[in-house]
Amino acid sequence: VKAANQLQAIAHGADAAQSKLARKALYKLGQQNIHPDEAPPKPADIDQPYVEQITFYATNVAGNGNQMFIYIAEDRFGGSPHFFSALVHHGKGIQAFGSNKVARKDIAPSLESLKQNRGGMVAEAPIDYGRFLLAEAVAHTKAAKGIVPKGFSELIGRVGPPEHDYPEAYIYTLLDAKEIATDMSVGRDGAKLFDTDFFTGWLIDLEKVVEWEEKYWDAVKTSLVLEHHQRLKRGDAVIDEAADALLDATELKRLKRRLEEEALVLHLNKETELAKSALYHALQLDSGKLAHDMEFSRLMTLRSVHLVMALKAEQEGEPEEETEPEEPETPSLIIPG
Repeated sequence: VKAANQLQAIAHGADAAQSKLARKALYKLGQQNIHPDEAPPKPADIDQPYVEQITFYATNVAGNGNQMFIYIAEDRFGGSPHFFSALVHHGKGIQAFGSNKVARKDIAPSLESLKQNRGGMVAEAPIDYGRFLLAEAVAHTKAAKGIVPKGFSELIGRVGPPEHDYPEAYIYTLLDAKEIATDMSVGRDGAKLFDTDFFTGWLIDLEKVVEWEEKYWDAVKTSLVLEHHQRLKRGDAVIDEAADALLDATELKRLKRRLEEEALVLHLNKETELAKSALYHALQLDSGKLAHDMEFSRLMTLRSVHLVMALKAEQEGEPEEETEPEEPETPSLIIPG
């Protein structure tokens, strides 16, 4: 009888295919004198559209600009939830996508696995902001002439469009930009941010940095007879030039978004002081200054050049005196099942 009641509910649902199958099953049960003991749903209930129940999670932003978005959609008939994961670059759009039905007991371990990389975090955020980020990722993919992955349309259809516009990142509804800009207690030392596990891997594309490493090396290792401080000054000039070339207005805008989205995940993980510091530097990137005039972007350039130097020295078997940043880790695409 319990099965008959469930079949009756499905038979009167909005899904035509499922409804047809349920009516056939009810007919066969009726031949065995098994009938539902509950009244069929009222017409008002039948006409009411099904509202998707979806939870949104985001990881922290990886050093190369990638971020994982997770959408977990409940099954309307009580089955296993649908687990969608999208790897998104803030600028280039969708990099990878996967989906699968997941047993409810496997969801928590799957989310926990996203924390295994150095500095890894994951946080639940409002689903409507998740809709906005998804639409933004599609727009970036198309602008970059990329390909929207197969099966991605199902996620878009189930998540739907955002109900609200987000002219600025959601983090600013949780932390006040004006207070952060003026509060002297907010950490302003960019080097301290880079010393944390959450930012140590933030680098510029190393392939683009190679030519600037060569220019930097030529500047500081010149055959000219110069004092040490003069060599350093020549190197600093190359770093300034590299920062402005590698982080133009478009790249600075992307870097600002990365800092804002990282700040959101930090704040939701109760790392609020680091979140405020990240937002302080994000706001500086919106000042209209060139990259070499802002601490975070210049430091990022310097660290990237130094890493290329360290990698070259390692390949050539030369000792490297300074401790260099590690290459960025990108979260693996999680497809539990």
